Amino acid sequence: MKAVRGGTVAEAASGQAGATGPIRVATARHGEIMALSIFVWVLIGMAVWHFSVLVPDRFWGGIIGAFGAAVAGALLSGYLLPEPGIPTSNPPGTGAAVWAMPGSLIALLVSYLYGARRDRSKGIVRD
Repeated sequence: MKAVRGGTVAEAASGQAGATGPIRVATARHGEIMALSIFVWVLIGMAVWHFSVLVPDRFWGGIIGAFGAAVAGALLSGYLLPEPGIPTSNPPGTGAAVWAMPGSLIALLVSYLYGARRDRSKGIVRD
């Protein structure tokens, strides 16, 4: 965010704003705010994925498959919960981060159960 004194935000961006007048704050563009929410969801998925090293590696696709599942689940639930769409609040807030967790955890669980079942059906034993 950039503080602007006098003139319009467009004048301030071009360096032509006057030195007098009230101080206003230029806000980020709408697309930047949406990108920030998506970035937060990806980071939450990555954070949850780090805990997958604490269980035996039976994820479908291994640890890389677990990463993909965690991030995809976080993106899906972040977008769908609490209502479909990308939040436009600036900053996104903790709610945007919390709604990414259930999808990430569910996707990891599904990946683990599917991978364990697939290993069992092929006779693969992992210790």
